[in-house]
Amino acid sequence: PYLVRPGEARMLTVEPAMALGVAADIPYGDQSLQLRKGETLFLYTDGVTEAMNGKGELYSEARLATVLKGLSTRKAEPLCQAVLDDLAVYVGENEQSDDITMLALHYKGPAGS
Repeated sequence: PYLVRPGEARMLTVEPAMALGVAADIPYGDQSLQLRKGETLFLYTDGVTEAMNGKGELYSEARLATVLKGLSTRKAEPLCQAVLDDLAVYVGENEQSDDITMLALHYKGPAGS
């Protein structure tokens, strides 16, 4: 996951764990993060960073971080759409080889603010 705020996009450190639903009776821990007004939590599958262009080069974590930083003032839906658009330009006519899933949660602040 990335924490995206105006002028910044940084990858969050998370405890490694088994993917949800892979096996029964797997113990899971939890972590928390409190978003501040204007911040966005961006989650994605590895199909985003492992998408390949025609030369077999991966989209990469570095490119995703750069793109997210450039989009840091966007709200959730436009942020995901812009990443998807950049991904499409990068991949070009190359066939999709993995799932591409993104979720962004943008905190607008307390009600009435």
